[in-house]
Amino acid sequence: MSRDYVTLLGTEEVQRAGIRMVIAAEDMQRVASTIESTLFQVQRSLDDWLIRLDEVLTKHKVTIQSLQSTPPPNQPPQEG
Repeated sequence: MSRDYVTLLGTEEVQRAGIRMVIAAEDMQRVASTIESTLFQVQRSLDDWLIRLDEVLTKHKVTIQSLQSTPPPNQPPQEG
């Protein structure tokens, strides 16, 4: 063995591990992107639902405060 060269044992394994790490990182990026997209769709859906709920409550002149002070159906009012 010459003094000008260094032989590394396991270099192929290290290279394969590096490639697997790159692939795993790309997979994680795709998953994160999918999660972000899904959360955006859920947020948009909830925003739309809240807008429709607000329109219905406004149309029927119902406030959150009046809903909180009304007893649930099929239960007698609480004394207090």
